[in-house]
Amino acid sequence: VCVDNQDKCVGCEDCVSAVCVDNQAKCVGCEDCVGGVCVDNQAKCVGCEACVNGVCTPNDQKCGKCETCHADGTCVQDVPECCTADFKCTGKCDFCNTATNTCENLPPEICCSTDEQCIPLFGAGCAVCVDNTCGSICGACCIKDGSGSCVDDVLREDCPNADVKFFPNRRCDTIVCERDTFIPTLSTWGLLVLSLLLLTGARVYYGWPRSTGTIGR
Repeated sequence: VCVDNQDKCVGCEDCVSAVCVDNQAKCVGCEDCVGGVCVDNQAKCVGCEACVNGVCTPNDQKCGKCETCHADGTCVQDVPECCTADFKCTGKCDFCNTATNTCENLPPEICCSTDEQCIPLFGAGCAVCVDNTCGSICGACCIKDGSGSCVDDVLREDCPNADVKFFPNRRCDTIVCERDTFIPTLSTWGLLVLSLLLLTGARVYYGWPRSTGTIGR
């Protein structure tokens, strides 16, 4: 009597009616019996899973940047230090560097969050950060003596006659301090008129013809 000899089949094959046929039952999980060999079958896994040695396991490489593959085969963006767009960064002055997928700070001349960040731009005691923009509470101050001189980085309260001579958040090289023009005062005008009268009187007195004769002769 001819009987099936299992020893003549290999791997996951079974000898059935003198023919070696694949027996799926001899493989595990996501494997398939192909030609007597158990091989991984990716189609038996879902989403971002990968069939590895017959087991469906999460594979982060199947997800996008900043994402991880969860046990249910779905990709979830849950890497805090990784970003794909600016809105993924939490700080007001943060932006997403898409080359490295990391959140970085904008330079203070573009955006600030503290006064200290603005000090290199406007100096200590003057720098201030308002609405994420660096500014200065100091300014250019024209010297009150009318010489046209100017001093930088002066607080308003330290600038004499600040109402007309103080230029907030400006530098001396961006303004022109006008020199004072001589405007005679009332007393000056009086002296000028008196001088003219005296000169006129002297001219009349000394210029009038004078008689050299004797009266009565």
